[in-house]
Amino acid sequence: MAIFYKDGGFYNDDFGGFVPEQSVEISEELYIALLEGQAQGKQIMEQAGKLILTEQKPSPYHEWNGKKWVLSAELQAVKKAEEIAMVRERINALRDSKSAGGVYVEKLGKWFDSDDKAQKKLLGLKATMDLIGTEMTVDWTCADNTDFEGFGKAHLTAVIAAILQAENHNHTVARQHKAALEQAENPLEYDYSAGWTKTYEDFLSEQN
Repeated sequence: MAIFYKDGGFYNDDFGGFVPEQSVEISEELYIALLEGQAQGKQIMEQAGKLILTEQKPSPYHEWNGKKWVLSAELQAVKKAEEIAMVRERINALRDSKSAGGVYVEKLGKWFDSDDKAQKKLLGLKATMDLIGTEMTVDWTCADNTDFEGFGKAHLTAVIAAILQAENHNHTVARQHKAALEQAENPLEYDYSAGWTKTYEDFLSEQN
């Protein structure tokens, strides 16, 4: 039985077994060595017409030059651009989660929800207050599930203003991080954790 290799696969001609064209015939000794190497996470490559074991391809952007894995300047640029795009998405996600994570309204001394659901309720209450045209108040549930009794238009305005301020701040921070990311040598290692507004969850973590 003869053993053949091509494109990461082994074949044999035993009992008329299928062998792809341009396959390389190898010895049983080399076959065993290559199998063991694959089991250890190594990759089979060709060097000077011979099959050798190398470390796994470092990234999808590396190419085998016949001796080692290399990263061309062109593919390095592609790699960096894709990494920047990936981290930009992470920055956007953190920006949105920070803005939706609650705001502390200092003049009211309370934390309020700021996610989309909370903002719709706040705007709905504002529309009702504007329509009625009187100084109506409600009991508004805060982020800690306690009620703010006598929640009126002045309180509502303070909460909406705090939410808008937090959103504007986080958008500014996101833009700053994205600008710095473009200059980073290793985009995936760029630290974009600083500068954001504090969320209610952050506040609770500090208390513990």
